[in-house]
Formats: sequence, structure tokens, C-alpha cells
Amino acid sequence: MGHTCPFNGVHLFLKCKEVKKVWRLIGLEEVCERMCGFTAADSVVQEILELKEADKILVCCTLWRWWLGRNKLNAEGQALSVEAVVKQARYWASESVQYCSKASDKISNNDEAAKQDFWRPPEGDMLKINIDGAFAADSGTGGWGFVVRDQTGAVRGSGAGW
Repeated sequence: MGHTCPFNGVHLFLKCKEVKKVWRLIGLEEVCERMCGFTAADSVVQEILELKEADKILVCCTLWRWWLGRNKLNAEGQALSVEAVVKQARYWASESVQYCSKASDKISNNDEAAKQDFWRPPEGDMLKINIDGAFAADSGTGGWGFVVRDQTGAVRGSGAGW
């Protein structure tokens, strides 16, 4: 992860020499190549949402860990290795899959009491992304989560970690 990558989302996340190594090592090089072919961010998001659930989460965690690595480089002048990004992305993706499967087991699709009536679906063919996070300064720990829903309220993607 070097200083030479210009601030361009497609280049930074998909085309930079170092990030291409990440996509290859994580086993999603073909997904990366398809995303490189899009010129609009919504097309990239749609590509991600059409992946199998585990790959969808792995892509999101990979993008997230790469971004954190880039921030570490900018803030501290120290880059994460490609291998560290891959290891961390796999770890967080695995944690997210486990957490989401446990959470979905607790809520039945027929349980109306579990549905919140304050959430409103997006209009038209839009997607709505809800995110949340928390940080406990005393312990230095935190957590995050996201869910992507369509106009019917159907979950199109999700993830969580700490």
C-alpha cells in the first residue's frame, strides 16, 4: 500500500498494484475485474449485492480493511501488508457471517412483534443502507454493523464486526 496511489476510488480500491494482490489472495480477482468495468458507484454496489452472501460480506470487509490500511498509512506513515489486509478481511467476514446467522435465527420472518414500525423502506428502486457503531473508550473496543434493504424491506446485504 504505497503513497503513489492517486485519490480515485476505482484506482484506490480496485486497480492499484497492491490492492490487486489483495483481491487475488482473497480469491475474488474476478469480482474485482468486473467492478473495474463500471463507471458508476451504483453499478459497483449492485454487483456486490448480486454476489453470494459470504462473498458479499467478504468484499465489504476487504474494502473496509483496505480503507483502514490506507488511513493507517496516511496517519502513521506505516502501511499494512497485503497479507495483513487479507487476513483481517477474512477474519471480519467470518465473524460477520457467524453473527448474522445467529441473529437471523432469533427472529422469525413471521414474528410481527420483532419488526420495527419506525423504519421506512426507500422509494422506487433505491436501496437503503442503515449503519451503526459503538465504541467504549475505557476498554478501547467497539462494534459496527450494517444492513442493506430494498423497497420491499428485503435484506440485500448485511455485516457486523467488532
